[in-house]
Amino acid sequence: MTSRALPLDQVDDAADSILAQKISQVSGVGLVTINGGQKPAVRVQVDPTALAGTGLTLEDVRAAVAAPTSMRPKATSTGRGSTT
Repeated sequence: MTSRALPLDQVDDAADSILAQKISQVSGVGLVTINGGQKPAVRVQVDPTALAGTGLTLEDVRAAVAAPTSMRPKATSTGRGSTT
């Protein structure tokens, strides 16, 4: 898929959320995989001591990162290990 009007992340989203779902509904289709798009990568570095002070666990962080979200940022980093 390509688009002259939409950014690549929106084209990727349409491929994943619309095209793949429609193809997977076709009788006889067992698995649909979308390849070739640019998927964002996120590297999370956690300070275990600071995290413990918040009452959260590493599993809480993993679940939050793995949860489906939009591509917009939900927090800002101060560079000191905290978010707002």
